[in-house]
Formats: sequence, structure tokens, C-alpha cells
Amino acid sequence: FELSIEGERFITDTGVHNYENDTVRHATRSTLAHNTFSPKGMEQAEIWSAFRVGERPDVTVSEWNELPNAGFVLEVSHDGFARKGGSDLTNSRRIRYSGECSVEIEDSFSSSRSRTWQGRLHFAPSVQLVSHEGGQIKLSNHGRTVEISLENVSNYSIKKSNYYPRFNTAEERLCLQYEVSATTGMVGVNMNWGSSGSETL
Repeated sequence: FELSIEGERFITDTGVHNYENDTVRHATRSTLAHNTFSPKGMEQAEIWSAFRVGERPDVTVSEWNELPNAGFVLEVSHDGFARKGGSDLTNSRRIRYSGECSVEIEDSFSSSRSRTWQGRLHFAPSVQLVSHEGGQIKLSNHGRTVEISLENVSNYSIKKSNYYPRFNTAEERLCLQYEVSATTGMVGVNMNWGSSGSETL
């Protein structure tokens, strides 16, 4: 998913640098190049060459409810990781957009053995880090403060990743990475930007 607040991009996809069969192309197509949650080291599909994709996951929408002010609740799952890691491996994501100034994300997972799961949020190059401590992250974007709180994570870090807004152009941006190691559980990511405006998910 991507998120814009007051018309300004906040959480972004990675974009496309080129269509060559090289390491940059492979990295931009990977699961971790997107704002998602996955078993560490596992792709959601078979990805190779410059354009090839195999074993595409089947996606299931288990909940869709519209809320006032264009808000919504959406819950989805897919079987991509189960195909690669075993039928006992399940995962789902639930997104609740209040319609005003908050987004709540819940990633649920289960497996017959303990695994490390990893989530990432890639921010727009304009986003700046204000502070972070104990799973509470404060960011600034075009003068607007956005607060993010993490629930049930083992650890988190703020790194740098590349953003490709156009061909052969790379910009550096912040990336929030968080992990949990368990057989089953739920990780929460809550975002709040304080006052209502025009948001786009």
C-alpha cells in the first residue's frame, strides 16, 4: 500500500529504476521493496529474470466495510508464503482507515515452528525523522507531524532505502524495519497525524 496525507506522499512504493536483468531490477521487485510483512528471507512469489513471475499467490478478501468520511476496514490474505514454506504457514493483513487522521494495520501470522517475520515501511524522500524510542516513532513531512507506534515487535530499526521516482533516477529515503520471532501472533502499526485533511490510501 501507499499513503498520501494532504496531497503529499508519505509511504511510497519503490518504483522502477530500469527493465534490465540486473541486481537493481531484482531488488525493486522483491517483497522487501514493498510496504508489507513477510517471513524473513522468503518471497511471496517466484521472481526471476527481468519480467518473469511464477507461483503467483492467490489473494482472498475476507473483510471489506466502508466507514464514514471515506474510511474503510479491509482484511486480506494470500497463500504465497504457504506455497513456499508449508501449508501450516498463514498470514493476513487488516487495515483500518478512520476516514480522518489515523491508519491502523494488523499483521497476523501463524506457523508450526517459530519464524522471524519482518515488516517494512518505505517513506517518501521528503519524510524526516524527529525522534524514536521504545517503538514510538515521530516523523515530519512538509511541516506535518506523523506519529507511528509499533505493537508486539521484538526489535525495530530505521534504515535507508532507495526510491526510484523515474527511470535511472535514485533518491534516498527512510525505511522503518521491524521484526518478531514467534510461532503465532499479531504485529500492529498505528499511524496518527493529528488533524483531519485529505488522505489517500
